[in-house]
Amino acid sequence: SDKSSILWAIVDKTKDEKDLKLSLAGIIGLMKCSPEHRVAEIGPVIVLPGFQGTFISSNAIGAVLKYLMDIPAEGGLGFRRAAWSANPDNQASVKVAERMGLKLEGIQRWTWCLPEGKEGREGGKDRGDANGRDSAILAICWDDWENGGKEHVEKLIERP
Repeated sequence: SDKSSILWAIVDKTKDEKDLKLSLAGIIGLMKCSPEHRVAEIGPVIVLPGFQGTFISSNAIGAVLKYLMDIPAEGGLGFRRAAWSANPDNQASVKVAERMGLKLEGIQRWTWCLPEGKEGREGGKDRGDANGRDSAILAICWDDWENGGKEHVEKLIERP
């Protein structure tokens, strides 16, 4: 088991919570979680098709951000950094992170070896047969959070 990761179900409380066929909206998790360094990466975030374009992703991501970034006196962990990694070609993922207040820090090159058959960049001679890809790295840090990030996320959660 990986003690640095956790996965939660996203449940739409406006639906019948007892019937997961109606209310299960997706999954959200944390990985590379380090209480010692007070950092974590949000992911995976998967919102099922019937719930895309609704309040679900904002509320789920916002709840996780509040859990990570709020100080313990406010019910959070008091982390210093929440990161998000996405395929740079997946602009929907990058835009969701930016909408939630995370800032693009850059492109980290050659972060993934892809499964056989997946398109990507060729890895170079004698560096394995798998194609590879880069990752867009976004983050919100404690100073962003305390300087308007928290209020921004709370407004997104409160909207209808």
